[in-house]
Amino acid sequence: GVYSLVLPMELIITILFWGLDYTKGDPITYGLCMKHGGIAFLLWLDGSCINAIPIRIRQYIFLQTTVILYVSWSIVFAFSNIPNPNEDDDDYIYNTLRWVNQPEQSAILAAMCGFILSPLVFAFCWFSSLRSSPVMCSLRWDGSRRCLYQGHTRLVPFDLEMTSSVSKTTNDGSH
Repeated sequence: GVYSLVLPMELIITILFWGLDYTKGDPITYGLCMKHGGIAFLLWLDGSCINAIPIRIRQYIFLQTTVILYVSWSIVFAFSNIPNPNEDDDDYIYNTLRWVNQPEQSAILAAMCGFILSPLVFAFCWFSSLRSSPVMCSLRWDGSRRCLYQGHTRLVPFDLEMTSSVSKTTNDGSH
């Protein structure tokens, strides 16, 4: 369940940073790229392509709960006296969420993130987790990565000796 939360959150952070918070002309450093894109790419590569971690639709509740909690925290942070060590004007966490000075704009952005961006990003993550990896048999829409059966024949991954076609074995393991 953690992967189904972390990957979409990293992608949302990347989209929002480069789309809303980054100012053209600011220096682009390695650390900036890794925090706002590199980690998301590595998570996607590891979870979807290498380890084939399934994401299920019912796990969307984790992402939506986190988005609601983050928006709630940003409101509490804005109206509290908690200092922001990264900014002189410390009533916001990110420059685009200024609940004290721009409440309407902040509410619109939060609603768009919660009701448009997070479902779209989660759908992308879910769909990319459905892709068959080289060690699995077929695309499964439930994200389970279970092999399909045709009658009593189970479709199996490529054999080491066979490079151009998928071999078939029976339930007893014979070819």
